[in-house]
Amino acid sequence: MHKKAWFFKNKALWGIFGVMLVFGTIATGCPPDSGDPEPTTYTVTFNLDGGTGLESQTVEEGKTVEKPDNPTKEGNTFAAWYRDEAKTTLWNFDTDVVVQDTTIYAKWVAGENVPSYEVTFDADGGTPAPAKQTVIQGEKAPEPAKPTKDGYIFAGWYNGDTAWNFGTGTVTEDITLKAKWTEAVTVTFNTNGGSAIDPVTVAKGGSVFLGNYQTTKAGNVFDGWYKEEALTTAADSSLTVDASITLYAKWTSMSELEPYAGVWQLGDNVYLLQEDGTAWYFYFSRDNSSFDMRTWSTSIISSEAVMFNEGKTEFTLDRGSTFTKNSTETKTPAAATDALLGVWINGGNDRMELKSDKTAVFTTSHGDTVTLGYCVESDTLYLLTPTGNLVIVSIPVTDGKPSDFSKPANDNVLAGVWKLTEDGQDYYWDLKADGNGTFHTLGASVPVSFPVTENGKIDGHSYTISGDKLTLPEAGERDEETNKRPDIVLTKVTSVSGSGADGDPRLHGTWTVTQGGQTLTVTITSNGVFEMRQGDQGRSEIWKADGSKFYTYASGFSSERSYSQTYSISGSTLTISSGDGSETVLTKQ
Repeated sequence: MHKKAWFFKNKALWGIFGVMLVFGTIATGCPPDSGDPEPTTYTVTFNLDGGTGLESQTVEEGKTVEKPDNPTKEGNTFAAWYRDEAKTTLWNFDTDVVVQDTTIYAKWVAGENVPSYEVTFDADGGTPAPAKQTVIQGEKAPEPAKPTKDGYIFAGWYNGDTAWNFGTGTVTEDITLKAKWTEAVTVTFNTNGGSAIDPVTVAKGGSVFLGNYQTTKAGNVFDGWYKEEALTTAADSSLTVDASITLYAKWTSMSELEPYAGVWQLGDNVYLLQEDGTAWYFYFSRDNSSFDMRTWSTSIISSEAVMFNEGKTEFTLDRGSTFTKNSTETKTPAAATDALLGVWINGGNDRMELKSDKTAVFTTSHGDTVTLGYCVESDTLYLLTPTGNLVIVSIPVTDGKPSDFSKPANDNVLAGVWKLTEDGQDYYWDLKADGNGTFHTLGASVPVSFPVTENGKIDGHSYTISGDKLTLPEAGERDEETNKRPDIVLTKVTSVSGSGADGDPRLHGTWTVTQGGQTLTVTITSNGVFEMRQGDQGRSEIWKADGSKFYTYASGFSSERSYSQTYSISGSTLTISSGDGSETVLTKQ
C-alpha cells in the first residue's frame, strides 16, 4: 500500500488516551496530632415506588453502596434497582460509586410469583470469577466487574457466540455467560531522549494509530517511529500489531533544517518549509484554492529518504518526487485595496484574512494559523514569506475575488430550525442567516458555526432551499457498495424537542489524560455537553450514556453524528474501551 505521509497534519491528542497522576504537597503548619480530615460523604436514598422496608445510607465519596435487602410491595415482585427514574439503566452495586447525593429507584413487576432465572458467569481462567446472579424474568442482569487474565485482554461476556449487551439484554431462561479473551500484545516506545510515552497494550491483531503518540525533544523535530534501533524501517501510521514490539523515535536536529528553510516547488504545489519543522502547503488556481499546515524533516517520515543535491537547490524522495528551490524573487509588502481587505473563505472552509497592516493571516479548518506578508499588483495577489519577503505563491484575482474564495454572506432563507432524523434519532440545527446558531439533540445543545459564503455554500457544501426543505447534494456518508454519497435533506420545523436525559451522573465533571507531554481536558456536564480541549483548541459535542455505552453526537452536516464506545468507572478513573481492545484511562480532577 502506498504511504502518503511525507507531510502530515499532527492532530496528536484528539482521541489519545493515557493517564497522569499529579501529586503535590504544601506545608500547612498543621498541629502534629490533627489527624486525617473527615471524608466527604453523600446520602443515598432508595425510591421504593410504594414499597416498604428500607432507609437511606450515608456513603463516602468514591465508595460503592451496600446492597440492601429487597423491599416488599403487596401484589408485586421486586425486580431490580435502577439509577434513573425511567428505569433504563441498572444500578450496579459491585462497580458503581457515589460522587454526589444519589437516588436509586426500585422497579416492580406485577404479581407475587414471577419466575426468576440464574445467570452464571464462566470467567474462563480470569479473576475474579463473578458470583451467580438471580434475575427476575424479563429483567436485565447487572454487569459484573471485568475479570483479568495474564497475557490477555477481556473482550466481553458471550452467550454462546453472541456478545451479551447488559444495557439491553433481558433474561428469559437460565444462561451461562462466558468470558471472551483476546491475546494481549504491547507496543513499547523508546523515545531516544524524547519525552516519555507509556506502553500501549492492545489485542493481538489490533491496530495502533501512531499519530496519537508524539514525543518532543528540545532542539529537534520528531521524525516518526521506526521498527528497529538502527532506524531503517518506518512503522505504518496505522500499525497492525501481531506481536509485542518496541518502536524507536527518530529525530532531526533543527540545525539540520536551517539550510533548507524556504520556498519549494513540487509540480503545482508550493511549500514554505520552516526551521521549526513546520511546513505550509499552498495551491492556487483561478478555480481552486487549498492550503494546510504539515510537518517535515530532512530524513522524512514513513521511510522516504531525502537526497539533496550538492547546491541544496533540489531534494528528491526515494519514491521519485523532486522538490526544487522555488523563489528568489522578493516584493515589498503592500496593503490591498478596500475591496480585497477582510476575511475570505474557500470551498474547504479555510480562511484567509487580508489586513491593512500588509499581513495575510491563513487559518485552516482545524485551527492552525500562519501570518504572511502580501502585496497586490494588477490582477495578482502575492503571498510573501514572514521574513525576507520572498514570493511564495501568486493568487489570480478575477472579478475582485482571489481564486475561488468568497466573502462571508447572509442567507435569510437559511434562518430557522432544521430537522434531520437518522437511525431513529432527531437532530436539529437552529441557524441564523449567517450560518451560526446551535445544534440540538436529546434535549442538549452546543453552539455551531457553518460559514455561509456568497457562492451559495454552507460549511463548504453547496445547498438549495425549496419550501421547507434544505438540501445538501451528495453530502452524506459514502455508500461502500455504490461508492456514492446520498443527498442530505433537512426539513424546516417550528421548534426543538428532546428528552434532555444524559444518562450516567458519575461521568459529570472534568477529566484529563496526558500523552507525549500534551494534556487533553474533557468536561462532561449534567446538561448533556461534552467538551474536549487541548491548549487553545477545542470542540463541543452532545453526549449520553446507556448501560455501558458512551455516545457522543457531533454537529456537522456531513460527518457521522453518533459515535459510541464502552466505558467503566472506578473511583476517580474513567476507562474507555475501543473495538480493537485498547483502553484509555482518564483521571477525574
